[in-house]
Parts: sequence; structure tokens; C-alpha cells
Amino acid sequence: MADVNEGPAKAESRSTSIDPRWLRQVLLPEIGPVGQAQIARAAAPVLASGRVEAALAHEVAERYARGAGFGELVPGALDLAALAPDDLVSSPAAREVLAGSRAALAAIRAAIEGPAKAESRPTLSEDPS
Repeated sequence: MADVNEGPAKAESRSTSIDPRWLRQVLLPEIGPVGQAQIARAAAPVLASGRVEAALAHEVAERYARGAGFGELVPGALDLAALAPDDLVSSPAAREVLAGSRAALAAIRAAIEGPAKAESRPTLSEDPS
């Protein structure tokens, strides 16, 4: 029986079944069940299209996006220089892995917060102050 003080949103989220694959994300306050539903309805622009120089970056981004539970994956360009600057990582393979993981994270943020807010976040190389 639902607690009378918990309200309909809490009672509804408790009764909704959650796919165990995304349970850890749902438990994060930044995502929760609402955010996971937004991810499931969103498309992640992480797939490579045509001949791509950063194939590993796209592969990593695709795996992360699938693991996050995106409803659809679509082609999208990954900017290695912006996602993994040379001064941050010197190994080419490590740069691609970092770029791919950050591209997937940006897609998650865009799905939850909306593209404009996600794009306004500072990158690791920017000074947040």
C-alpha cells in the first residue's frame, strides 16, 4: 500500500518496472526514471557514416550509447580536437577512446537536459570560472 504522504509521482515510479540493464543509471539522481525514459526516446548521433578517420571513437561512442539505452543511434560527426584535445591525451588510440566516451556522454546530457543546455557545459579543457 502506498504511503499517503509520498504523492502520485513517487508511487507511480515505484510501480513502474525498470529494465535491470539501466538500473544503475536510474538510481543516479541526475538521471532517474524520467531521465532514462528520455534517453530511451532519444537518438544518439554517434554512428560513423561513410569512410571515417576516427573509427575507434565512433565504435566506443556507439557501445556507450547502446549501453545507456538510447532508442536509436544515428550517424553523427565526432570532433576529436574538441572531445579529446592533444594537450589532454597524447596517444592516438586513447584520444579516440576518450572522444567516443565523451560523445556518448554529450548525447546522454542532450537527451536529458536538451541540446542547448548540454552544449553550454564546459569541457575538461575549459576553465569553468
